[in-house]
Amino acid sequence: LTGAAASFLADFAIANVGTEIGATLNRPPVRLLRILLAALACYGLIPQIVEFLDFCEQKARRTLSHPQIVTKGKDGSLIDDYRQAYTWLKDNTAEDARVMAWWDY
Repeated sequence: LTGAAASFLADFAIANVGTEIGATLNRPPVRLLRILLAALACYGLIPQIVEFLDFCEQKARRTLSHPQIVTKGKDGSLIDDYRQAYTWLKDNTAEDARVMAWWDY
């Protein structure tokens, strides 16, 4: 191997392994095979990563970009708790009142 390739492979040496096993796993051809298998595994994950990113983008477009005060429940009924709370605040507080909210998820 050239000096640069040997230096690159030396960075991937397995430390603190039994001398016989460590010597076998740290031989340049075996180290190169380990690197190639890791690269192949990463390459195989690319479709799943792309699918996950597409899912996140679609989820953001469908649900997060259209905030609503009134939403539908799982059974189809309308949930208007926020609207009722805002109406109560409008009717029962002064015009210059300040409201503090605690979002505890």
